[in-house]
Amino acid sequence: MDESYYRIVISGKAGQKTLENRSGGTLPDLAKTPGAGDLLLLSVSDVEGSASDSASLTFCDKNGAMVLPNEDDEIEIFLGRSGAYGGKLHSVFKGRLRAPRAKGGAQGRIVDVRAEGVAANSAANAPKTCQYRGQTVTMMLAEAAKAAGEPAPAIDKTLGAQKIDVELQDGESYLEFGARLARQLGGQFKQVAGEKAVLLAAGSGKSASGKPLPRIAARAGEGGNLISYDIAPRAERARAQAVICAYYDKQSGTVKQLQKRDETGTAAAMHLPGQAASKKEANARIAAAQNQLARDVGSGRVVLRGEPLARAGGLCDLTCRAGLDGEYHIKSVRHQLGPSGWQTTLQLDQPKGGAGKDKRAKPPPKPTAKPESASTRGGAASLRPAGLQE
Repeated sequence: MDESYYRIVISGKAGQKTLENRSGGTLPDLAKTPGAGDLLLLSVSDVEGSASDSASLTFCDKNGAMVLPNEDDEIEIFLGRSGAYGGKLHSVFKGRLRAPRAKGGAQGRIVDVRAEGVAANSAANAPKTCQYRGQTVTMMLAEAAKAAGEPAPAIDKTLGAQKIDVELQDGESYLEFGARLARQLGGQFKQVAGEKAVLLAAGSGKSASGKPLPRIAARAGEGGNLISYDIAPRAERARAQAVICAYYDKQSGTVKQLQKRDETGTAAAMHLPGQAASKKEANARIAAAQNQLARDVGSGRVVLRGEPLARAGGLCDLTCRAGLDGEYHIKSVRHQLGPSGWQTTLQLDQPKGGAGKDKRAKPPPKPTAKPESASTRGGAASLRPAGLQE
């Protein structure tokens, strides 16, 4: 059985503290009276489209002896297991602590600690109001970042080059503004503590540096890492026949509608909320919506033995059965480490590479039996029991 390892580094005004388990084994159960400060549960979430990642940790607080960490301290979490990458530890989360919460009762005492990729009291979370005119996405986000005291984000070149006639940051924080722009343009915006934010094309499978994210293999059977799966490779709801977006036409001074049809769609047309400032912006919004619809054609989840390299926005190659095998986009990643070991849950969508298609030869249909006529049965007399007389 694989051994799971972890290292948790907390840095703040009181110095640096490292919690580490390199001897393997599972985390202790509270019912088995672990020592104060022992880690009981750990969870890390990486969700595509969210402004930052999150983590939660539960510690034993036997006799109230655990020293509580400070709010806003930096934290980095590393995970690894003996059966993957030679047991090497990989960073799966980096952020800042929120105020710890101590709990106690008949079952014992614990301390819950939450962490976010960006501190709640950060200037990046402070609401601001600003109007941008005739600027590219790169220029707008660089200006918004500067106002929040953050470095300019790393932006996908294609998305960053798009020019928007008028955009209003209306009481939104830098993170909220970036996330909204990303949704409109079909991208994903995320901030990590101590690092600059990134804006990438949704489903690109690339990191902020432009390099491909690691492909994750999910394999069933002996020697595989797949614990369970729950996949619907084809969506039950029909796709929209068209996507429609309203926009302001400068030449006529009126509001018009731009429509893009989908020949494979059968459901009613989708009307996008709000109004674009130009036809070009309307085109970008429709493209983003159609990209999202394409990703929704199938979805599900897989649970793996701890996989430290899994990242939201990456790709997963699933091998479990005919009709499901293929490539999927990773929508979110959740690591859970506890008394039962370390598991990684991937939420998947956008199946490709034959996923949803069962190529096995189908059995020939059974022949339909034809009713026999009286002549083929030997006539009505053949139906009489033997010895029966007229």
